[in-house]
Amino acid sequence: MRVAIVALVLLVIVSFPLARTWHVSPDGTGDAPTIQAGVDSTAPGDTILLDDGTFIGDGNREIQITQTVVLRSENGPDYTTLYLDDHQGVHVTAADVVVEGITFEEGAPVHVFGGGIYVQGPRISVRNCRFQYCSGAGSGILFYSGATGACEVLNCAFLENSGVDIWDWSVMIYNYPDYVLFDGCLFANNVGCSLCSDRYVSIIVRNSTFNGNQGLAGEGSAITCGGPTEIENCIIAYSTGTSLPPIYSGLSSPDLSIRCTDIFGNTAAGQSADWVWDADPFDGIDGNLCMDPLFCGAASGDFSLYGNSPCLPENHPDGPGCGVIGAYGEGCPGSTHTEQTSWGSLKSLFR
Repeated sequence: MRVAIVALVLLVIVSFPLARTWHVSPDGTGDAPTIQAGVDSTAPGDTILLDDGTFIGDGNREIQITQTVVLRSENGPDYTTLYLDDHQGVHVTAADVVVEGITFEEGAPVHVFGGGIYVQGPRISVRNCRFQYCSGAGSGILFYSGATGACEVLNCAFLENSGVDIWDWSVMIYNYPDYVLFDGCLFANNVGCSLCSDRYVSIIVRNSTFNGNQGLAGEGSAITCGGPTEIENCIIAYSTGTSLPPIYSGLSSPDLSIRCTDIFGNTAAGQSADWVWDADPFDGIDGNLCMDPLFCGAASGDFSLYGNSPCLPENHPDGPGCGVIGAYGEGCPGSTHTEQTSWGSLKSLFR
């Protein structure tokens, strides 16, 4: 019996080897000289762990991920950056990949799609990442054919990204993935639609903040809905549209739901454009409101809330049932009105 048990244990060990962590540093030291070399060395389930610093050059951009791995930084996006220098960041074709804690900066792929991350594999999880100054269709992230099954983007920031020609999307979900969840995200000062989905694509947007985005012709400045869309506990503020409001659907009967959301200070064609068009039926119901969210410091990139913000549960005009609205909770006491400013004046704060 003892021999049989030992043999069984050995069989389990051989069948399910322990996952390995591959350390990669910007100076080429570690277990592999570049991120791509680290990815190429992995077995399914391994982790590529990035040290602090800025990764540049070949092997640290246009990274191809073709098997299930975790790509993450050791200390988060404030410490680890992929400077892409007008190249694509990561192209994912494998299932169940995790990308976490990385800043993707100045991604602009030659083939247009996905400046930061181009997703063609199912069930990806992107967590605590920052996408800034990227361009291309889906300048931050593009989900394309194959990106099926409960993809998620959690606690990420999309800052001053821009499209190319008519491909003006900071995040684009295209060609029928099952659904994509966005939770705890910030979309600030992007040019072109911040979050767009194709026909029949389902998206869920929760606990997120949209501020100062600029929509171009034919798109909403915050969210353009192509299919079933749920918006919950979000702030959509101070965005401008060439002709359309911050929430827009090209469908005649959009499958849209909005609850516990503050839409305030947005314009389109120079006119007020808050609870209008597709959002109009939800105005004033289900905890929705149109009040200044009272950011602590939008001019300095601080989108937490003053203590008397109507987006905090104790101040909501309908009572506390919605909980906190937006990506961030209370960050400063007292009350004030924030001043809006161009994102160009804030670039130095994120470099």
